[in-house]
Amino acid sequence: MTTSIQATGTTSVLPAYADPNIDTSTFTPETLLLYCSSRLETLDSTIKEFFAKQEKTNKSMQDANRVMQILSAIGEINVGALMDPASNDVHKKAHANIANDLLQVYTTTDSPDLKAEIAARFKDVTGNEVGAYVGATGEPLPVVFTDINKTGTMPTVTPAMWQAKVDATKSVTTNLSKGSELNMIQLQSLVSQRQLAIQLTTQMMQAAHEAKKQVVSNIRA
Repeated sequence: MTTSIQATGTTSVLPAYADPNIDTSTFTPETLLLYCSSRLETLDSTIKEFFAKQEKTNKSMQDANRVMQILSAIGEINVGALMDPASNDVHKKAHANIANDLLQVYTTTDSPDLKAEIAARFKDVTGNEVGAYVGATGEPLPVVFTDINKTGTMPTVTPAMWQAKVDATKSVTTNLSKGSELNMIQLQSLVSQRQLAIQLTTQMMQAAHEAKKQVVSNIRA
């Protein structure tokens, strides 16, 4: 969306990204060009911020998908026996492996919501708080099978109960996907504005050049 304005006797185009609080009606073509260039730089900075946000969201989505793979693997191992940590050391080792996989994602993801879900699932499969396995500099500390259910108070989780927990975690992935789609729409809009801004700025440069040529031509005449 653009607005036609008057600048020293010539008609120019005020880009949609221009500040409506600034009166550009008295700008010379050169001043208007400098102004548009400044606004274009601001637009570029905003686009970079959105790109960084999108990259961060994409990373979080990859992390969430990885968590879903880890949680789904429990069913492949035999969820009924696995979720009964008191059964034997083989099952406890399976718990420890899953916990370490979850811990790896927990210590590298930037998504607070995903961290919260991982922490809950970590406690489900170990009986312990995830914070106890994060080092001083944020590195994961190995979970061994003897750590599983050390207090003996970890309840057995049935397959149906576990599926409900997996579904709750899956909702984080869905929310991240929706956020990514919205961010992409905004990013595409900003890129379109940038392309329009470049086009309009170029037109103004050409118009200013033609005006100068006309002045020189009139003087010579």
